[in-house]
Amino acid sequence: MLSRRRNKAAVIKFFARALEANELLRKIVIDTSGANTSGGNEINHMLKRFGCPVPIETVRIKYLN
Repeated sequence: MLSRRRNKAAVIKFFARALEANELLRKIVIDTSGANTSGGNEINHMLKRFGCPVPIETVRIKYLN
C-alpha cells in the first residue's frame, strides 16, 4: 500500500502536468481522498507564491462514477 505522502506527491505531479498542458484550471472535481485534497491545496499554495490571484476551486464528490 502506498503511503499518504507518496500519494500526495503523485497528485501534485499530476496537477503540475495538467497545468503545463492546459490553461490555468478554475475548478477541479475530486473524490474524498486525502491525497487529492492536500495535493490540490499544495498546488494553490504554489500558485499563490507565483502571484496567481485566484485559487483553483476544489469540489469534492464522494463517488466519481
